[in-house]
Amino acid sequence: MNTLYSRVEVDGNDGVGKSTLVRGLQSIGFANVKDRGRLTQATDDRTVGPEPGVLYILLTAPVAECRKRLQRAGKDLDERYHTVQDLSLYHDRFLEVAPLFNAHVLDVREESLTLFRLERVVHLILGRALRVGVPKGRLNNFEWPIEILPPSERVLRSTTRSFDIFRLRSKAIPDMVAHGLLDVGVTGLDSLQESAAVDQLEVCGSKLQPNVRMVIAAADPKILYQPLNRPLVVATSYPRLAEQYLGRLGRPFILLDMPGCVEGLCPALVDLIIDIAETGETLQANGLVLIQELFELTTVAVRRKL
Repeated sequence: MNTLYSRVEVDGNDGVGKSTLVRGLQSIGFANVKDRGRLTQATDDRTVGPEPGVLYILLTAPVAECRKRLQRAGKDLDERYHTVQDLSLYHDRFLEVAPLFNAHVLDVREESLTLFRLERVVHLILGRALRVGVPKGRLNNFEWPIEILPPSERVLRSTTRSFDIFRLRSKAIPDMVAHGLLDVGVTGLDSLQESAAVDQLEVCGSKLQPNVRMVIAAADPKILYQPLNRPLVVATSYPRLAEQYLGRLGRPFILLDMPGCVEGLCPALVDLIIDIAETGETLQANGLVLIQELFELTTVAVRRKL
């Protein structure tokens, strides 16, 4: 995604939530985000200065708040940088060097929500809201490490202060991310691999969909291995995936791109189908058997490669 900065560095005392903020930013597509950087170095070495094109963010919290968080995380409060003395010392040092780096200082007290901090940082990085594509249907339950308000089922677009969320067909999302129309998108692994833009994208989060598989099915379980005096006829909603697989078999085939349900076409019109199966009941109802499972379906969050 196009950002105003080449890199983001998040600094501050232990216990202020730096790693949580960094993970949240990475989960929504920001790759060049660093936990600690030159601002931390400058607290001990005043010869260290800022680099051009870097956004410096300083998280601060009262010492008692930091120690409470560290204790909840099972950290040793007598360890260096966790004591009252060290936390107080570096709290002051961070605030002293922050103006030299033109750092944005965010107070992260207990009542400050992670989403609130994340929204402020997104605006700082992009200068606008983050454009997120989420899928309609069964893939819309992707769990982000941070809370993003999902759009209503009745509208195609929902907005918060820093998230502009669009509900789209899963297959449309990879191409829209690749073209920069969306900053990050949630889609199915099937839609990602089906996209011609797959090589331009990288996965920044994933969630396995239990019992959902991409399969090959037919009425005759031996159809793939029996010689025919004609090409195999295959129906699928995933022609790119199907062509990749069938090409490895070394057999001639006719591929029919058939959006929607294809189970009822076999065996009257086609020899086999390549489609998504969950319970397998639809296959059985149409007299089909599973020949091969290609992969389990995963919901993925994708962003453009740098």
